[in-house]
Formats: sequence, C-alpha cells, structure tokens
Amino acid sequence: MEIGILTFGFRDLSDWQQELYRTYGFNVNDPENGSTLYADWNDISGDSEEAFSLAREFKALGHDAFVAHYESVESASNDADLILSLGIGGIIDEYQAFNDTDAIYWWWVLGGYQDDPGNLNFAEEHLYGSNFNGIITNSRQKIPELRDHLPACHLHIGCDTRKIAPGPGTGAYDCDITYLGLGNYKRQEQYDMLFEPAMEYDFRIYGADWEDTKYAAYHHGILPRGDISTLYNSARVVLGLHHDYIELGMVNGRVFRALGTDSIYVDQYHKELASEMGEYINLVESKDEMATLLNDIFTDPEPYQQKAVTGGEYVRKNHSYEQKCKKILSFYTEKIA
Repeated sequence: MEIGILTFGFRDLSDWQQELYRTYGFNVNDPENGSTLYADWNDISGDSEEAFSLAREFKALGHDAFVAHYESVESASNDADLILSLGIGGIIDEYQAFNDTDAIYWWWVLGGYQDDPGNLNFAEEHLYGSNFNGIITNSRQKIPELRDHLPACHLHIGCDTRKIAPGPGTGAYDCDITYLGLGNYKRQEQYDMLFEPAMEYDFRIYGADWEDTKYAAYHHGILPRGDISTLYNSARVVLGLHHDYIELGMVNGRVFRALGTDSIYVDQYHKELASEMGEYINLVESKDEMATLLNDIFTDPEPYQQKAVTGGEYVRKNHSYEQKCKKILSFYTEKIA
C-alpha cells in the first residue's frame, strides 16, 4: 500500500537537507527515490519532522510512503492508496481534494496562544461533514462524539523512540532545569507557576519569542534541530505545559519526548493529564508546590528518577512511532478499507 502523509512547513530549513538525506534516504536532486515527493524543501518544520519519521516506520512495515505538503494534495492523492493528514492543518476545502483516495485526519493538537485557548469546537466545525473517511485523535473524551459521525480511534502522539532515547548529555546543555517551547503559547500565570521557582536553580529556556518576556535572561536561543534528546539527557528536570486542549485529554508531544529520555518531567496539574500520565510524571498546582517539589527532587532524586525510568519504559513499549503506524494500519483495515 502507498501512504501519502500530508504536512505543513513553517521555517526556512534548507540547511537541513543533508540531514534529510542521511536520516531518511531523501536526496533533494532525486526525490522520487527517497522518502518523499512534492514538498518544498526550503520550507520544512513543525510536524514535518514527525511526518518523515512516520514514513520511515511505514516503510519498515513493508509499505511505500512519502511526505507531501498540503498544497500538493491532488498529486499526492493520485499516487497514494491512503492519505494521512497530520496536525492542525489540512481542514480547509482546497486541502481535501482526495478524489477517490481514502483519507484519515490525525487530530492531535488545538494550538492556543496565551489567553486564546484555540478552537475547542474544532471537530464540530471542521471534521464533521469533511471529506475524510476517518479520524485519529489523542482526545479520548471526543471519541464517542466523533464516532457518531465517522470512524474514529484514540491514539496518543508518542515520540520517535529511534531518535528520542536515554543517553549521554553534553556540557553545552548541562543544567538543572530546562523548558523547550515558544514564549507566547501559554498563559503568563502558567509560566510563572513553574518558572519562578525554577529560577532558584540553573534554569535554561530554549525556543522562540522569549526576548521580550520577563524570562529573557534565562533564554538560551533556538534549539538546533535534532538536539531535543541531547538537551533532555543533559538536564536534571524537564518542564512542560499544556493549554486548554488538555481538557479534551490531548497530551502534547513534550511529555512523551521527555519520558522517552527517562527525564524527570514536571507540568501543571490537570485531571485529564493526571489520568493519562500521572503514574510517570510530576504535577503541581501552585508556585509553593513547585518550589517544594524541586527541593525534594534535588535533595532526594532517586524516587523521581525511578518514576521517570518507568515512564520511559512505558513510552518505548507503547508509544513508539512503530506502534503508531501499526495502529493506524489496523484502524484503516478494520474500519475504513
């Protein structure tokens, strides 16, 4: 079966072409013999990296797979037996020109910026009545409602455990606590809850849009592509946050990537996050709780490290991209084909 994976790109990453070739066998001068077709290789980022990893795993399972930009949906649909549309894009009409090709939408995030939680009615407004034949989502809560309209299954994002794994850190990233993410995505009170206590330690932030924030002094720039595993293996504690989409049970990829490196992970408490992942992560509801937790971690880290190792084992067993691709193929075969 030929699987076309649709994705968006956002940044100029033409210097990443050699990594594409080394990791995925993609040659920019001979795209038809690599992992992908159609995309603009000067405009790759965001969920595009996940798309390549999924293509690699589909191929390992004996299928043909390629990555295409949403704007190439018609060409991709002509070549594919199944279209897998990733992330938050691909829901406008001109990106649903699938012809007679089956198409699955993998809905895994809502976005959200500061005090704007994103569109919590996304499914009702964009997925019901769409041209998709099925929906995969990390929102366990939305599955019953989705199934009233089209085939649907629950699937967490997971992480690429071939690239995200326990290992040595590096002196360049050695620190007590790190946060990787954009500076304008979560509410200020969320940042303050985790960051103000973290400032008492060697705390480093990586990502864009921190220059004009109160935490600019802790900003260490944009993390080079491919360095997530190294960063998390270098830090003693990894911080993360969710926007309101967690109310739908949407656990973001940072949780799985942190656990994938056996890292101690701390996030704001949400009952849905506690229900899904509470056995493996640490959750706080206030600055005081955060300060107490950090003191405990740095005073007696062993129980927290063991929790993280158990979480890493759980992720590698259940949430690798190989497991994701197997479940996608099973869902397609049983519910759509």
